[in-house]
Order: sequence, then C-alpha cells, then structure tokens
Amino acid sequence: MTVARAAAAIRRAPKLEAMKAELEAFPVLGSSLYSWMKEYVQTEIQLEQLTSERASVRAETASDQGPAGALRSATIGLLGRARAAMVDELAANTTLSRNLVEQTFGYFDELSLTRARKTKPVESAGNTPVEG
Repeated sequence: MTVARAAAAIRRAPKLEAMKAELEAFPVLGSSLYSWMKEYVQTEIQLEQLTSERASVRAETASDQGPAGALRSATIGLLGRARAAMVDELAANTTLSRNLVEQTFGYFDELSLTRARKTKPVESAGNTPVEG
C-alpha cells in the first residue's frame, strides 16, 4: 500500500506546483492546504526511499546467517549423528527399548514440525525429523 501511495505522490508532485495558488487559498491549522500537501508528497517520497533501502538491506543480508545460523546448522548435524548412532546401537543391542529414538528425539521432531508449519502450508509440512 505504501508503494502505491508513494508512486501516486511522485506522479502528483509536478501538479502540486501548478495548483499552488488554489491550494494556498484554503487555510488549515497553522498553515495552508498547499503546505500540507507539499509535506505529504515529500513524506511519501521519503517513505518510498526508506522502504526501498530496507528491502535492499534485507536482500543483501538474507543469506548471512551469522553465528546463530552456524550454531543451528552444527547442532542439527550433531543431533543427526546422535540419532544415527542410537539407531545403530538399537540394531546391535536388543535389550534396549524399541522406541528409544522416539523418546529421545521426539521433542526435537516436534520443534522441527513447528518450524516447518510456520514456513510452509500445513498440508505440505509432513513429518520432517531432524536429520544430519
């Protein structure tokens, strides 16, 4: 909505000067309608510039995960290796509970599903356990 308003303000800016005399004829609180309209147009143009700058900053930093992203990736990798080691141990040791993997990693699987639901439609989230 702001982009459309800013585009309209940019298109109307030249017309503002042409209508200066008519707009100054209308007094408003502390000024004239012309000064209000001029400030409105300037503010919309500034908002458009700020929005554009914000979008370019977001685009530049979108792939920059920083230390939190690296830590998350390393943690998911460790959890995947731990899960694989536990599956191997379950295959070798029949005295262990058959649902040990689910008991141990169930909460992480729930976190993974919650994250998937927030980023994807519910019907396509599926079962996305943490894997390495």
